[in-house]
Amino acid sequence: GTPDRRFTLRGREGVLDIKSGAVPITVGPQTAAYAAAIIELGFAARQLRYCVALQPDSYKLTQLADPADFTLFLSCRNIYNWRNRNG
Repeated sequence: GTPDRRFTLRGREGVLDIKSGAVPITVGPQTAAYAAAIIELGFAARQLRYCVALQPDSYKLTQLADPADFTLFLSCRNIYNWRNRNG
């Protein structure tokens, strides 16, 4: 995947995921994976993570800060890879 936007806020880098309609519960692990990839490429050591949910007449900005999000992403990726190897 690719983050929808990267930004700098008060000297800290971050990723922003843009959703239309309902925000899936997977957005935390998704943005944690984006942030980890950016860190791996040699950019900021810690990324801010946000999601903006667009509605017809409004929007809602949510900061994503659960430290377990990246671990959950890795667990899902491991299960996906295991299932592909083992049918």
